[in-house]
Amino acid sequence: MGEHDGLAVMLQTLKERSGLSYAVLARRLHTSTSTLHRYCNGETVPQDFGTVERFAKLCQATPDELTELHRRWVVAGEQRTNREQPPPTPPAEEPVPATPKRWPSRAVIALAFAATLAVVVAVGFLIRDDAHQPIVRKGDGLASPVTSSSSDTTLATEPPPVAVTVTPFTLCARDILVDRPPEQVPPTVDLQDTSAWVSALNGVVTRHQDLSVTVQGTDDRTVVLDALHVRTVSSDEPPSDGNVYVLGDGCGGGVDTSIFDINLDMPHPEPSSPKKHNLPLKVSKGDPVELEIAAQVDTHDVTWYLELDWSSGGKHGTLRIDDHGKPFRTTGLRKQPLYYFNYDSRDWSTD
Repeated sequence: MGEHDGLAVMLQTLKERSGLSYAVLARRLHTSTSTLHRYCNGETVPQDFGTVERFAKLCQATPDELTELHRRWVVAGEQRTNREQPPPTPPAEEPVPATPKRWPSRAVIALAFAATLAVVVAVGFLIRDDAHQPIVRKGDGLASPVTSSSSDTTLATEPPPVAVTVTPFTLCARDILVDRPPEQVPPTVDLQDTSAWVSALNGVVTRHQDLSVTVQGTDDRTVVLDALHVRTVSSDEPPSDGNVYVLGDGCGGGVDTSIFDINLDMPHPEPSSPKKHNLPLKVSKGDPVELEIAAQVDTHDVTWYLELDWSSGGKHGTLRIDDHGKPFRTTGLRKQPLYYFNYDSRDWSTD
């Protein structure tokens, strides 16, 4: 038995010995029962040992058992990494005279397609609007220049001296409202595939929208990030149709030092100042800044976007930060049920 399976067996043993159900453990760990099933069945390895440690302590593990769990977790993680690495490329064979002509292999075709796709994606990073002002696109969101004015600086007309990466999903726990019954909803997905999953199902992010905005200078100039604002497009009552599907595996946590909290239930929401790295901030090509945005809503269905004011060398501008040219949308809930994906039965359930 490999260490990957050995970790799962030890977790299962601790769980059975504790007498606690998966549901009870899941509630105390703030995760889903299907996630714990995956850990105990050896389908996946927790990314953070803290998850394993909290699970074990709830099951009254001894210090020696915690030490052994850590050893098995490390080895299991190494085995997972080795499985994910591509096999080594075999050495090229010497040409043989009079070899019949062959069609390209599937691998060659796949590599050619990947190279072509990479070029297309690279070109797609730079988009221009009707006024020929650049829209910097990276990650899953957009940041585009908008009109601004000031009495002591000049409005920038050239490309902004910063590049912005917007990642609309940064936490493993993601609650999505979908107006479909569970039998018509595909399985949960990994964090990086969330945007495509939500878009395909016309889903709406519920209760909390956590996103990351990374700002980096494009040259040697120093750019000052002066202010961050929330612009609300609409704010209505939360929708009543649909079910809430909980995506994620309980890996939790994001950066907790530069989070700007936003209460979208307020009539005029504005980001609250974080404990550290408050605006204004200076950025440059070699010194990027990451702004973590934590928007929450309980009683409204809100469409919104951000505006980031910047200044550099007597010039200034404003970048709009949104989701592919569209506002973000985050909704509260009424009494919709919460569904978790069960990896054993391969379906959604409320347990």
